[in-house]
Amino acid sequence: MLFYLVRKLDKKQKKDSDIDILIILNRDFNYYKEIKKISQFISDLYLENNKLIVCCFTTVEQWEKENSAFYRNIKKEGIKL
Repeated sequence: MLFYLVRKLDKKQKKDSDIDILIILNRDFNYYKEIKKISQFISDLYLENNKLIVCCFTTVEQWEKENSAFYRNIKKEGIKL
């Protein structure tokens, strides 16, 4: 699963809001190895949009149990890809 969230802009927020990407994996993972796998994609996305890209990883288990503001925001406003 991959969720992509672009923070909604309102009058108080800057036009240069970052792009948050959450990748949900079916297994435990090594963060460094996962970042290495997607670094070119993230670089290309940055160059294409000229926006800071924040990429996070989680497991399905964490996604289903965690109730952080970040996860709630993605569940509410995120776009599932």
